[in-house]
Amino acid sequence: MLKANVYGQLPETTIYGTYYSKGNKFERWSIMTINSDSTFLYEYGVGGCQADISGTWARVNNFLVFKNDFEYTDEYFKSLDSTSAMNDTLVILMPKAFYPDLGRIWWKIKKRSIKPMKPIDTGCLIEKNNHKRN
Repeated sequence: MLKANVYGQLPETTIYGTYYSKGNKFERWSIMTINSDSTFLYEYGVGGCQADISGTWARVNNFLVFKNDFEYTDEYFKSLDSTSAMNDTLVILMPKAFYPDLGRIWWKIKKRSIKPMKPIDTGCLIEKNNHKRN
């Protein structure tokens, strides 16, 4: 029986899991959860400014490509008829939320982490760090 060891190459491993930014600190976080059903959840925040984005992902060679769900896109906000809502006799102006388009930023798959290839401007923070899986 012939047996060979290959050094310097990783066996095909799963990329599913939760990845935490190396830049996470007290009241600052960026967390990417990649699910086996090709969906993701990206959570981020600084203090009271926080949000999450869901969508789908695909692997292209050594990169992850994301697509935001419709409710996290500019098209969704443009499709809303009004930016106000009537509550009894009070008119409430609803601010437009800002969500980064994760489809514009590919993430590089590394040994035990993933990293956005360009900084992600979330409106709360700018994220450019490796995200390590625990």
